[in-house]
Amino acid sequence: MDDATRTDTADLEGAAGRRDLPGLTQALADATVGDEVRAVFLSRRHGAFLVDGIVREGVGGALKVGGVLLTDSARRPDKELRRLGPHADADEPDAVPFELPPHGALVRAVFDHETHGRVALTGVATEGAADDLLVVGGWVVGHDGTWAPRLVSLTVLAAADAHDFVRPPRRESLSFGATEE
Repeated sequence: MDDATRTDTADLEGAAGRRDLPGLTQALADATVGDEVRAVFLSRRHGAFLVDGIVREGVGGALKVGGVLLTDSARRPDKELRRLGPHADADEPDAVPFELPPHGALVRAVFDHETHGRVALTGVATEGAADDLLVVGGWVVGHDGTWAPRLVSLTVLAAADAHDFVRPPRRESLSFGATEE
């Protein structure tokens, strides 16, 4: 593994441990819109993942990075936020592999997005049980064998069976309480 890979995976390790709520609260109080940050999240749906990007203000005043909530509208830490620190600068090649990686591979994906700017996510890639989407940290990397249009770089850091991070199950469809008649 190169230095950037070690930094990413080191920041992901321990995401499932107890979070430092006073430290998170202070880090969020110090964060301002436009800051470049690295945020580590733990989600039941996406597992542990980190986001490097620019802090933006969302609806109601909530802070976000890469479209992922850092806070609620009262600026309390989001329940999935585990750590917040300075952005880790990495030299990202603008290249994608020939094929989409499989479910469970540890990847780093970089996107250029008109709203969120340049966003880099590192985490375990997950596929859906009922869709053809490959996702890391809530961002679609590819669909049905085709790369996402805003994806500029994807690096497979480890094959699905070559890392120790939890591999979330295939994502189930979200249910919004629809009932049959």
